Amino acid sequence: MSGRRRSRRRARGQQRWVVPAALGLLAMGIFAGWLALGLRGEAGEGPAGTPTAAPIPSTELGIETVTPVVDERTPTVEESAASSPEAPSTPQTTPTPAAPLVIGQFGELPPPNMPQTRPDLARLQPHYTLALSLDLVPKEAPVYRAVPKTWDADRVRTIALALGIESEVTQSGDAFHVADSEQELYVAGDLIQYQRLATAQPGGELPEDALLIQTARDWLTSHQLVGEGLGEGTVTDRLEEAGLAIVVFQPAEPSPILAAVPRATVTVTADGAIQQAFINWPAAFESSIYSLRDAASLWQDVLRGRGYLEVAVEGMPPGTEPLPASVTVTGVEIVYTDAGNPGNRYLTPLVRFTGEATITGIDGTVPVRVSVPAVAAQAAPRG
Repeated sequence: MSGRRRSRRRARGQQRWVVPAALGLLAMGIFAGWLALGLRGEAGEGPAGTPTAAPIPSTELGIETVTPVVDERTPTVEESAASSPEAPSTPQTTPTPAAPLVIGQFGELPPPNMPQTRPDLARLQPHYTLALSLDLVPKEAPVYRAVPKTWDADRVRTIALALGIESEVTQSGDAFHVADSEQELYVAGDLIQYQRLATAQPGGELPEDALLIQTARDWLTSHQLVGEGLGEGTVTDRLEEAGLAIVVFQPAEPSPILAAVPRATVTVTADGAIQQAFINWPAAFESSIYSLRDAASLWQDVLRGRGYLEVAVEGMPPGTEPLPASVTVTGVEIVYTDAGNPGNRYLTPLVRFTGEATITGIDGTVPVRVSVPAVAAQAAPRG
């Protein structure tokens, strides 16, 4: 009996400890939650990128729970995908380096000998329109060195005998001369002059141009009076009453050449004889590639009137007043002129712009060409 009473007393004592213990654990949980909220409030936001939390009303037990609140400054994943699409990668472009300046084996060149524009064209006031891309302007071109001829008395004598001149050869410095009562030959460097002393008898019908050109060509080559590369030849004058024709040759390469040299001018009679010849021709040509000036600067030379102007009309309308001309440029090509002096002569490229012009006082359109110096490594022309 007494044993059962002692057991009931122990159970009531244990019950009395259970309630306080539970309450203590509950208090400890509330305190831990409060402490965590307090620490978070003192530290502000959590780690970078962690949104802040807003408290809600307390529960029956007084424990606060938190619900994440979206920060308006931090877009959601869906918003980021919609508003900030991944930018496509832009390929990195490497600037195209400027082409290196090519200076050929002849080094810097002397200034070009520019042809003189016809005096009557000074009245023109051209206005140019470019109707082609400047990308079509060549960036390089060959320069030609004229290899000078060398002479001695024996070589001159051989030529004189082939021409039928049987006199002694005389020498003065680098020049040689031989003549008889009918013919005369003079040689100095690249220059050769031949003259039939007897005046050609007038009369006789001149043959067609092709035969005149062939006659002059055969005479030049058979007597070795020109170097390599003889061009096609052109009859520039037909003097029908005198029975004479003038045939002009230039090199086949380079071509065309605006300069007076190299050139062979031969006068042919109606019966096929050679009346006279004036020849300025080197022994050979050596070539080397050179860079040309920038196309834009070449075109600026045209606009500023610094080129050699050619207009395919025999003469301008009468008067002295200025003549406006509207020029449309549609083509571009390379032509040549000489540079330097005898013994140190070159054929250097020019860029020639071609097109048509409408000129006040002239019906229709006329062909126009403007050539400007083109080699980068070349002294500027005089004047």
